[in-house]
Amino acid sequence: MENHGKTLSQHLHERLRQLISETEPGGRLPSEPKLAKQMGVSRATLREAMRLFETQGVIHRRQGVGTFVIPPSQVMDTGLEVLESILTQADPVAYLIDVVPAGMLSLEDARQYFQGSVLDLLMKSPDLKLTTSRTELSAVAAPVKIARSLGIQRGDVILCFEATLFSSDGKVVDYSHSYYLPGYFRFHVVRRVG
Repeated sequence: MENHGKTLSQHLHERLRQLISETEPGGRLPSEPKLAKQMGVSRATLREAMRLFETQGVIHRRQGVGTFVIPPSQVMDTGLEVLESILTQADPVAYLIDVVPAGMLSLEDARQYFQGSVLDLLMKSPDLKLTTSRTELSAVAAPVKIARSLGIQRGDVILCFEATLFSSDGKVVDYSHSYYLPGYFRFHVVRRVG
């Protein structure tokens, strides 16, 4: 179906882009039923088009609350070459799961020094020298528990970092899954030639 040389999908994306650009950062877009009617498309078609803007980090959908335009200042721009705690970057836009081998940390140290970041706790340990992290990055559908915690819909696309952290003697110190909302982070990698 063509509309002045453009497909219906292209026309819908243009109209959504214009609506988003005219909405104040942090502002809420009209509800899905209202917006679908206004755009002359089904809710499923609208959701699919909005998913593109969400993965670009332009909007954030919160189940049962609405769709919001993301203020540009909320995007964290960070390199992947330095391993650092998520707490130094942001908190409610990520969900972290860490598994530390038994005996790696004392319960006393964990109780005394833990302030929300397992990585920070491990980095402060005088007995550990952390060297490398092998990390796989992927886009995954948000499971129910994580979606609920991040205020998104189950199945929405999120970034997943699956990492294994090693000490200088080659032992696994931490195994983690870190889930990030798209649009709040912009990761970059510096690569050497050869």
